[in-house]
Amino acid sequence: MDIFAGLIGWLFRALVVEMLVYTLLYGIGWLVLKALTLGRHPQRPRGVGGWLEVELVALVGLLAVVVAAVAFVRLAG
Repeated sequence: MDIFAGLIGWLFRALVVEMLVYTLLYGIGWLVLKALTLGRHPQRPRGVGGWLEVELVALVGLLAVVVAAVAFVRLAG
């Protein structure tokens, strides 16, 4: 029973963290893409292929965070 409870707890934590990270990175990526494309992209994801679009926007957000962190470290140090 302890193993089952531990597994459920781990799964819940993993899902919550994944949702928070994807939400945060998607939001950052959305802002970056809107600024770079002057508001043309990203559009609302549609259909089954929408998940790929969401992940690509989150990837842009991740890249923006990494670039900002590297720039901060270089400028601060």
